[in-house]
Amino acid sequence: MFKYQLPIIQDIRAVKSAREIKHITRAQKISELVLIKVVSRLKVGITEVALARFIVHNFKQRGITALAFEPIVAFGKNTADIHHWATATKLKVGDTVKISGHDKEHTQKVTSLQVEHKKVLEVLPGESCGMQVDKPVKPGDVLYLGSA
Repeated sequence: MFKYQLPIIQDIRAVKSAREIKHITRAQKISELVLIKVVSRLKVGITEVALARFIVHNFKQRGITALAFEPIVAFGKNTADIHHWATATKLKVGDTVKISGHDKEHTQKVTSLQVEHKKVLEVLPGESCGMQVDKPVKPGDVLYLGSA
């Protein structure tokens, strides 16, 4: 029944007004700022729930009053569920992560963590740490956790 309306709808949605472009640009900039904060917050021991709450809080701090949907935060085996609801699952050494940027992405295991330039095996929730990466990354790249 809607088969014949779809191309018309696609044509209308493809054209954006100056106002829509302004809002989309602002939303993208805010999303990039929040994602940079999210990557810095990823620590061994943080739970999916804690990270999801952190995401919502950061959007609210930047004046966003409503999100289109709840943040999807999934660690380990939970990443196989594309509509996963955050749980108490924690990030740990040995987890597989995907780092995705504008022009590239790669997958690797968490093999090395450092706190204040000293190698550690685990990191407390909320503690700042560094993670060795196999390939160059840039500000704004996003870290996703996957199953091993």
